Amino acid sequence: MRSLAIPVALALAWAVALPSGQRADAAGIPDDPAEITQEIIMRCMYDMGEFGEIGVQACVKADLEAVEALRKYPPEAGRVIDRCFQSQWTRGYAVVRQCVDAGLREE
Repeated sequence: MRSLAIPVALALAWAVALPSGQRADAAGIPDDPAEITQEIIMRCMYDMGEFGEIGVQACVKADLEAVEALRKYPPEAGRVIDRCFQSQWTRGYAVVRQCVDAGLREE
């Protein structure tokens, strides 16, 4: 298996460029891009490490995209975001986003 140093560096560079948004604080999503990225990388390495570098990279990319999307939801979605974040955050931001999308469709 190749080193994850380059993908991690790319993920950090990408995360630093993520805009901060209005819903991040309500759901408990950290404002610090480095903190978010470190959290995502560690979870993805733990959850997807057995699938190799490609699995970890896909996980990191999906979660970083989900964080960016979660920050763009309107304030009216706050209750659903909070509920989904509290119940699903250990499974990753992509799962939180799926939960939010499903919750908003139900309302």
